[in-house]
Amino acid sequence: MAGYVILNFEDPIGNYGGALQASISGIGVKGNVKGHQVQTFDCVELIRSYITGQPTPITAQDLTALDAACASADKIYVVIHGDPRRGTVGLTTDMRQLCTAAQLAVFLLRIIPVRPVQYTISMIMCYGARSATWQHALVDHQGKIPAQELATSFAYKVFKEICTLRNVRLTARTGRVNHNAQSGVVYVEEDLAIDEYIAMDDYNKAIAR
Repeated sequence: MAGYVILNFEDPIGNYGGALQASISGIGVKGNVKGHQVQTFDCVELIRSYITGQPTPITAQDLTALDAACASADKIYVVIHGDPRRGTVGLTTDMRQLCTAAQLAVFLLRIIPVRPVQYTISMIMCYGARSATWQHALVDHQGKIPAQELATSFAYKVFKEICTLRNVRLTARTGRVNHNAQSGVVYVEEDLAIDEYIAMDDYNKAIAR
């Protein structure tokens, strides 16, 4: 195995800042502690080209380095924005839709070839494992999430598409996710705070219009 691979689905090429930079730095700290090489790949334009064929269709050559890195990775980090109010879609930092869960799964299947060793994928996505009924008042995501609710989450839909074709373990979180850039520790929003945070966010957006 050859270390950690970060797949950046948040920002265009080289535009690292905010939460993305914290994630890259935090994962880098973990890699250094464990003696792992950490490679970051910018995937926003790659997945757009893969989905739409625009501005030009993606070629095997475009994915050569990414294929090789994923094939030998100890762990793959999928870094993408999420918002439970937007449904099961992945978003870029400007909060525009980048892909559906199915489209991300198809792209991942393209870049992670079959191998005997299980893949470990960590989805660094706010609310990635949260159900369509995201409100804490309606579903307690800290307890045992009902199967019918779990099946509506973005992470579950990605996993469902790839788990029968690859040997893979995928983890995701039900709240907002933040990396500590200095320690590498991941902080996840407490479930009880989610309804209040989103209500306040809705209010701030409404008065800003």
